[in-house]
Amino acid sequence: PRSATASRKTHEADYPAAFAPATRTILAPVGRAEIAPEERLDREVIARAIRAAGGEAHVPQDEDETIQAILREVAPGDTIVLMSNGPFYGIHDRILAALTALDLRS
Repeated sequence: PRSATASRKTHEADYPAAFAPATRTILAPVGRAEIAPEERLDREVIARAIRAAGGEAHVPQDEDETIQAILREVAPGDTIVLMSNGPFYGIHDRILAALTALDLRS
């Protein structure tokens, strides 16, 4: 989460249901360190709720671990959805480059 709203607890309770259709959910680090801990989105809370509902959720510690989590799980035919309101440390291009290198054509 990167936006001021997405990085706060505002929608925390809604995220597990929103991600329910996903085979796997990877919750990237919150992008706003200036948000007070009591207001900051708790990715572990969301991940636990997704798992409790029978889903799979990962909470990587940084952007590199986020990319590695995607690359470990991806298979031919998968759809990867990256939701960000900004460049997120170039993650889109980094993932595309890594996927190209993997050559997952089926």
